[in-house]
Parts: sequence; structure tokens; C-alpha cells
Amino acid sequence: SAFAPSASIRAATSLDANIYDTLVGLEGPGQVWGADGIAVGKEEADLKGYDNFGLFTQRLASTGVAATLAGAGPFTVFAPTDTAIESYETTVGPITADVLNYCIVPGNVSSGAVS
Repeated sequence: SAFAPSASIRAATSLDANIYDTLVGLEGPGQVWGADGIAVGKEEADLKGYDNFGLFTQRLASTGVAATLAGAGPFTVFAPTDTAIESYETTVGPITADVLNYCIVPGNVSSGAVS
């Protein structure tokens, strides 16, 4: 078929960089103004900003967990956004290596396997 990939094209399921380096550059989910913005004259869909993964990657580096992700994978990472990290640290305390390791699962876990 005209849309079938060439046999010489490599599958796009593996990353050439390690996962920590990839996380550093990711933008998290967009946030919109929603009802709060409408009350002050904003459109509901106007972008308010992104909730990124900067705090997560900082905590990975400061606790030494980034070294695990720089090693042989594959890994599935459930990366909390900055807002989630801030909330955790406000209510529970500092993020430790043990807590961060709960966000990392060895192997490839498909979204269909998560419930």
C-alpha cells in the first residue's frame, strides 16, 4: 500500500537517548483557564501554561535515581508533573529515592496494561 512503511525504516518504539535525557525536555499536559478564566474574560480553551516534569527530573538527579534510568532499559516511567511533586512535598515531605522508584517500572508497559 502507499502508506506502508519501507522495510528499511526502523520502528519508532525505542529511544536513541536514555530516558532521563528525554524526560528533561518533555512538556507536560497543557492547562486551560476553564471556568476560572471565563469569569475574568478568558476563552475556555486559551492556554494557561504547561505543567512540566522539571521537578521530577531534578529529584531524579538529586537522589541518584537518574543513574538507573541512564542504564540499560527498557523502563516505563510514570512521571509526576511539577504540580504533583509540589503537592506531595507540601503534604507528605521530601521526595526520596524510594518514592521515585515507585514511578519506574522495569520493562515496557503498554497503556492498555494499566488500569
